[in-house]
Amino acid sequence: MSARRALKAVLVDLNGTLHVEDSAVPGAQEALKRQVSPLLPLGFLWEVVSVLFAQKGGRAEQTGGQILYPVLMPGELSKGWRLRGAPVTVRFVTNTTKESKRDLLERLTGLGFDIAEHEIFTSLTAARNLLEQQQVRPLLLVDNKALPDFTGIGTDNPNAVVVGLAPEHFHYEMMNRAFRLILDGAPLIAIHKARYFKKKDGLCLGPGPFVTGLEYATDTKATVVGKPEKTFFLEALRGTGCAPRRPS
Repeated sequence: MSARRALKAVLVDLNGTLHVEDSAVPGAQEALKRQVSPLLPLGFLWEVVSVLFAQKGGRAEQTGGQILYPVLMPGELSKGWRLRGAPVTVRFVTNTTKESKRDLLERLTGLGFDIAEHEIFTSLTAARNLLEQQQVRPLLLVDNKALPDFTGIGTDNPNAVVVGLAPEHFHYEMMNRAFRLILDGAPLIAIHKARYFKKKDGLCLGPGPFVTGLEYATDTKATVVGKPEKTFFLEALRGTGCAPRRPS
């Protein structure tokens, strides 16, 4: 039996796990603050990283048919480990594209969560990082409240298309503009491809169907930067000094 290695980083999902819109998941704030037994109960985790998801039945998140990360339900936070005060790096991750990181932080602070801005990694951040790497000028199909996360990114004469959750942009004129740009060679970048998302009044159509429509119409494949892509989690860990590995 291989020796246990210390847990070095924890990725905690936000939207749908710690909060839904302006309501915190019951007990989530207390779970993050709770000081219980040491980290030893987490010895079964794969070496350096854990991702918390509210998945049905607690099953592992899967990408490309391979289980990449173990999954804990929110209740596990209160069953056998401490988060704050432990010698681990914490990142709070989310696919939310309807607001900037600063607005999200204000929302979380208002809900009573003790979270610092540098601890939050969003799919908007992942999209911005890719735009900077590729040095392209995007047509941004994102909510206006998300635009501050793209400050400094040139958008004149766009040569790339970025699609997030943007109901006000999902109309024929804008979609046709994106369609023509992609036909002219612009890369299609999907912040994520969720089919739907949850609001207090029920399920709502996500950006996935609109991305898929552009893929179909242009016979191209989008680059997806958000969950559940492996690259999203690796990007969230960049700068933390650790990377996930399977146990030997």
